[in-house]
Amino acid sequence: MSFTRPSVKTELDRFYKTLSKSSDSFESISKSAFTQARRKLKPEAFIELAQAQLSYFQDHAPNKKDLEK
Repeated sequence: MSFTRPSVKTELDRFYKTLSKSSDSFESISKSAFTQARRKLKPEAFIELAQAQLSYFQDHAPNKKDLEK
């Protein structure tokens, strides 16, 4: 079994084509530009996102009692 993953460039192209309303407005994003932008992300952003996701889950998850039925 060989699971191949598409390259970053391929994934970026797919993502922006999906977002684009028409094929004319599609612009290719380079792997380098993506990497440079990714380096600007602060680790605290991921901590904050994880906390928000956990909070949402705790607020909207069914009660444990409901799951045991």
